[in-house]
Amino acid sequence: MAVHIVISGQTFYQQVAFVEYKGHGGRHVMKNEFGDLIWKTFAAMRCVVEDQKLRKPPVTKPTVAQKRAPVALKNLPSEPVAQTRERVIDSSDTNSPDREPQTPLRRVKSFKLRLATLPAKPIPKPVSIEISPKMLENFAFIITSGQSDDTTFDRYNIVKTLQRLGGTVYRSFVDMEKSARKENRFLLAPTYCRTKKFFQGLASDVPCVSHKWIEGMAAKGKKLDFSSYRLPAGKSLMTSKILPWTPRRTLLDDWVVGVYGSDRFWDEWSVTLAAGRAKPIHLHEQNTNGNTIGQLNIIIVENVATQQLVDISLAKCVQMVTLEWLFQTLIYGHIKSETYWPYMHPSGLVGDVSMSA
Repeated sequence: MAVHIVISGQTFYQQVAFVEYKGHGGRHVMKNEFGDLIWKTFAAMRCVVEDQKLRKPPVTKPTVAQKRAPVALKNLPSEPVAQTRERVIDSSDTNSPDREPQTPLRRVKSFKLRLATLPAKPIPKPVSIEISPKMLENFAFIITSGQSDDTTFDRYNIVKTLQRLGGTVYRSFVDMEKSARKENRFLLAPTYCRTKKFFQGLASDVPCVSHKWIEGMAAKGKKLDFSSYRLPAGKSLMTSKILPWTPRRTLLDDWVVGVYGSDRFWDEWSVTLAAGRAKPIHLHEQNTNGNTIGQLNIIIVENVATQQLVDISLAKCVQMVTLEWLFQTLIYGHIKSETYWPYMHPSGLVGDVSMSA
């Protein structure tokens, strides 16, 4: 017969698995499976053999050999642990009593099948700008920079960009005027400057625009209005202010301008005067006479004029000025007074007709 010990209505066998007991003087000596003697004072009753099924099996201590023995891997899943974690479980599906329990491998496969059925997100295509190679076809350009310290101005890259867009770059205004229409002529510069080409652009009423206009068209792939990229005309020497460009349809029209200086001086600035619709005349010793000087409106002197030229100009009431008069006239957009930048002769005489009386 198996023995079931009860104390205060609680089953003591949950703590000790009893093998046998002996009674002595109302006290019970019990010996457990480990051979320990336990004395208890409580009433005991005998139970039938079937009641032993309620008792938990005795706990046995593992031996040293059992502790060192490797764990059998027969029932472990064959898939790696990393794959068993890669799953998404729907709680409504897994808790369903009709659903067959899934192994980690089957859950991974089921997850992949669900991903395959999801609608694929469209992959954005890279934005590409289609630049028409004929965007600036029949457009002509002159490039100048002076002493600008603008690091974004790269003449070589600008020329390459213009050629790629179909534009043509010229070295001089004379060549450009022969090859392109006026509405398609432009001068490119980093900012306003005091160069021969920039003043030629002001005189000929060719738009002087920033090189960033070309960079903007190349970046956006379309033509842009150049008016927002137009450069200032220059700096006034009277007010020290930067003057904006103003329309100049009748700047030097029909003015007869005498140019006294070297051949190089004549070659450089006679083109600018002609671009402003003036009529330049090269003065030298052979034509320095009253007839020639009398038909002039003004005389521009490079360095030093002869005393003969000074006397004739005073006699004919023709003002003699320096080249700065031309610069300021082009910057302001209208003819400035000849008295602002008069020619000063080394002898002390002033080429100002207002003082000749």
